Formats: sequence, C-alpha cells, structure tokens
Amino acid sequence: EWDSLVVGSWNNLGSHTCNCLPSIPNYGCTDPQATNYNPSAIADDSSCVYQPQINSISPANGNQGQSLAVTISGTNVDYGGQWSGTNLSDFRFSQWSGSNMFYGNPTSTSGNYLYGIVNIPNGHSTGWYDLEVWDQNTGAWIMLNNAFEVKNQIYLLTWDCMSGLGCLDNISLGISQGAYPTLAHCQSACGSSNQ
Repeated sequence: EWDSLVVGSWNNLGSHTCNCLPSIPNYGCTDPQATNYNPSAIADDSSCVYQPQINSISPANGNQGQSLAVTISGTNVDYGGQWSGTNLSDFRFSQWSGSNMFYGNPTSTSGNYLYGIVNIPNGHSTGWYDLEVWDQNTGAWIMLNNAFEVKNQIYLLTWDCMSGLGCLDNISLGISQGAYPTLAHCQSACGSSNQ
C-alpha cells in the first residue's frame, strides 16, 4: 500500500509498506512422504524423491533343488538396463542376517518388475528368507523381510529296471529320478513283478 504525501512535502519520498506475498514462491517438494520433503515450500516443483521398496515376489516359495522363474515387484527401484537388457540388478535371498544366502539370475525388467530365475540349492536350509534387490540409483540393497520360503525337497517316486533285481524305486536307489513313472510301466518294460 502506498503512502500519500502532502503537496510540496518531500518527506518519506518513495517509501511504502507492503503486506503482500513474495513475488517468487518458494519452490520444492511438498509431499511429506518424499525423502526430500521441504516443509517451507509453497509450490511443488516435481522434484520429490521417494525411497525405493520391494513389494513382493511371485511365487513366494520353492523346494530345495528346484529351479523356478520369479517376478519381483518394486516401487521406485532402478533395476538398470531396462532398454538394453544388460547390467540388470542382482537379487539374493538371505537368512539369519545374511549368513545363509543364495542368488537369483535376473533375466529382464519392465517398469516396476524384475524377472529372473532362481535355482534353490539342494540341501539348503528350509524356512523364510529375506529378499534383497540391488537398487542401481542408490547403490544399496533394498530388502523385503520374510519374502520367500524354502521348503523340503520333494522326491517323486519313479522306477528303474535293475538287472537281476527287477524294478526298484529311485529313492531306495539314491537317485533323483528313475526311467519309469509308475511301477506298472517298469514291470511292463522289464517283465518283472517284484518290488
């Protein structure tokens, strides 16, 4: 607001008082959920940065000795190599604060998803594992606690024809898989009725 002066008076020439907003607003991140939230900002400048997080893995379990394809979902995670398919983020499964772990193989990424293959080692400890994914932007492992369960290895009962012994199952032979899916198939092929 401007002050009016008496004609012929040169006192306080050009002075004024103003109770107005600053002409340049204080720009910044106005979202309190962002890591760079600026509580004094009155205008959002689209500079908000959010903490990366891992949301889920599917499937969320597997058996010892099993190989399976997995899909990892995350938010604000930089998986790297989205367009080139190279330098993709590593991911791993850890138990007991990292003392017991195994790794997955990333194969591709699209948006908020990382795809890969997991080979669960034979005889690896059963139980729940934390999933850790390398975030290329922060240069740190992003963890989802108790995300993946390793279960006991499943042995399928199959059969082999053993010379002089007839048909024996793969478990008693100590092998992972026999040649025949059922005892009847084995007996038909071997001409044996024992075992």
